[in-house]
Amino acid sequence: MPSINDYRINLQRAIADIRANRKAETALILQDELALIKSRVVESGQNAAGGSFGKYSQAVVPYWFHGSNLDNADFNVKNKQKELLKKKGYFASYEDWREINNRPTAFKNFSFTNEMMEGIEPMVLADGNDSTNYEFGSDDKAVQDKVNWNKGQDGDFLKQSASERELLTKLNRQRIFKVFAKYDIA
Repeated sequence: MPSINDYRINLQRAIADIRANRKAETALILQDELALIKSRVVESGQNAAGGSFGKYSQAVVPYWFHGSNLDNADFNVKNKQKELLKKKGYFASYEDWREINNRPTAFKNFSFTNEMMEGIEPMVLADGNDSTNYEFGSDDKAVQDKVNWNKGQDGDFLKQSASERELLTKLNRQRIFKVFAKYDIA
């Protein structure tokens, strides 16, 4: 059994280890958080409170309007527009457009091309000795514009849920306890 002095020394070493690796660990934690949020939003269309973001617009516009802003689509936009015209008529909704492109329509998930979701990353606003302030966003102006527009429409769709916070807290405690075990103070 270690003496009180040995315990104190080991505790100081553990604290020093935690501080030395804090920024790297924080980066992992932020990536874990973002992955959980993206998964929830894209796979189930749920907001942080467990509710829905609503449905995609059923307001109709001329079929050729849909896809007119897609520069990076992994399909031929003109062919999809023709298919939309044939199946839905001259006037079609965004929900119709998503359906023609085999995208989910039962819930809103903010991912047509996935360009926005793939472009979102943790943005460190301030990083001190003991804390990091951050938000999720993008250095890419086009992606950030989409994030801002969607937040204006549906609120903070990148907000952490209570269950995500609980899981992240549990995982972070495990990281700390591994350091404690390394220095024989667990």
